[in-house]
Amino acid sequence: MKKIIFFLLFLISLSGFGQSYYVAKTGNDGTGDGSAGNPWLTIDKAGETVRALGSTIYVLAGSFVETDTIGLADGVSLQGAGITTIVSAPTITTASLFQLRGAAEGENGNQSISYIYFDGSDTTSYAAVSVYGRSNVSINNCTFADW
Repeated sequence: MKKIIFFLLFLISLSGFGQSYYVAKTGNDGTGDGSAGNPWLTIDKAGETVRALGSTIYVLAGSFVETDTIGLADGVSLQGAGITTIVSAPTITTASLFQLRGAAEGENGNQSISYIYFDGSDTTSYAAVSVYGRSNVSINNCTFADW
């Protein structure tokens, strides 16, 4: 009986951890499910879909041209493959490409954006990333060019 209870508690604890999702140049927003074998094509699709706390969206190497402002839910992180993950937004006319907004001032974002090269050379937006009303947001090992 103790083994069954331990096993059930173990399964419940695993469900609280976030999952990994993927965006790749070979992906598809219509038929992709964000898995490693069936990734999405755009970061925007991933940002709209992933909501589980502790989840990470991995953006594989490639040049990604985003056409909409992207929001990330609290607790969802974004990680690229370094300078080989290039994100640009030539048609974005809002304040920034990524807008991380808290529902209440000081909301715990508990998230990070890392290893992405942000290319702002053709955009009309003001920033690559904006954080409003969220705390505990880290931006690590990113490159920002022409913002």
